[in-house]
Amino acid sequence: MGIRRALVGTLALPGGTALVARVTGEDVALLEQHRQLLERHGLRYLTDSPLFLSNNTDGPGNPLSKVYSREEAARLFRRFGSVATSVRFLNLRLYPGGERLATTALARRLERRLGWHLYVRAARV
Repeated sequence: MGIRRALVGTLALPGGTALVARVTGEDVALLEQHRQLLERHGLRYLTDSPLFLSNNTDGPGNPLSKVYSREEAARLFRRFGSVATSVRFLNLRLYPGGERLATTALARRLERRLGWHLYVRAARV
């Protein structure tokens, strides 16, 4: 999230949108929406985790995204007899060569620690 916040912060600079688009390959229109949110909310857009996550999980302007830790997921599924979690999806598409890197064995190992999606498998048993 630190890198994403730095990239969004760069959008406030003159020419920042074009620079971030060139570096990441992101669509300029999408980046412009993030720039507008930064303009509207100021630094709060970068420091308010729920606000930032909601707009960076499913896209700018998304009204609500929820992010859960392993502990929170375990509490949500506490009535199940068996609960297992795993982390997957290392979002590397924003980085030069990221799509290719995402398919490597190193990326698959890293995604278990740094991945973005928490998978929950629960059984009533």
